[in-house]
Amino acid sequence: MFIKDENRRAEEREWMGNKYLIHFFDYETNNKKYMIWGLTAGILIRAASIVYERPPPFVPFIT
Repeated sequence: MFIKDENRRAEEREWMGNKYLIHFFDYETNNKKYMIWGLTAGILIRAASIVYERPPPFVPFIT
C-alpha cells in the first residue's frame, strides 16, 4: 500500500526556508476510515521500499 500511488496524496510545505512533503494515505477496514499521514506515512514508505526492494513511483521527499 505504501509504495503504490493509489489512495495517496501529498502536500508541499515550507518551514524555516526548507521545503518538505507530507504524505497522506487513506485506509479503510471494517467500514472504518483512517488517514495515515506525516511522519508515520514517511516511515511506512521507507519500510515498504526496503521490504519490496524498490522505490515508490512517486517522489517520497524533496531534496
